[in-house]
Amino acid sequence: MKLAIVTRADDNVKEMASISHPILKNLASDWGADFIVLSGGAPVTTFDNHQHFNIVQCRNLLKTYDRIFMIDSDTIPTPKLENIFETVPVTHIGTIFEDVGSRQSDRRACIMRANNKFGELPTKWRTGYINTGVFVFSKEHAFIFDSINGDYYTDWGTDDIHIGYQIRRFDFPIYQFDPSYNFMVMFDEPWNCNAYGNIPSRLDQKIIHYAGNPSKWATTKEEGMRKDYKAIYG
Repeated sequence: MKLAIVTRADDNVKEMASISHPILKNLASDWGADFIVLSGGAPVTTFDNHQHFNIVQCRNLLKTYDRIFMIDSDTIPTPKLENIFETVPVTHIGTIFEDVGSRQSDRRACIMRANNKFGELPTKWRTGYINTGVFVFSKEHAFIFDSINGDYYTDWGTDDIHIGYQIRRFDFPIYQFDPSYNFMVMFDEPWNCNAYGNIPSRLDQKIIHYAGNPSKWATTKEEGMRKDYKAIYG
């Protein structure tokens, strides 16, 4: 089985990539996968006048690769991360749901906007907003990267919402990651306390993801990644 670890990066994330890419290359070597960086090729201008949907390049990659682990460059995989291809069944799409805690209402509103744009699905998609920052899929799932009647979802949520709609449209099974696989600042909130009333430490997670505005952790993403990398890897 041919495997790939794929990330998205351009000149805007050079410093973050300098931290995460060596880790990802080592994982690829350990897991018998190729390491691929997607840059350019974004086919869609979204609501904020930015180019998005680099991820749809994975449609062509799946002609060569049987399985892909997509992970954003603003992440730090830690030594606690096991071989994710062995964790996620080949028949399933591995992802986390982020319509929880402080983001629940906003993310579910995005889901409804997709239903309004593309049409109500028989599965009645209401919950389960995916995050493609840590995302595992197989060759059989290639259809999720296609346009819908020649169109893409370009409102807030962009490719996460578009791909989430496609997953439900084709009724692909989902392997739902727990927060340790994609620990964003949204999981560093009181609602995510353990049985002892403690919020999990991000340094104890499998993948730390500096998505959005993790200002609780550091002034900038780059500062947070540098600090956490030093704490984890020395």
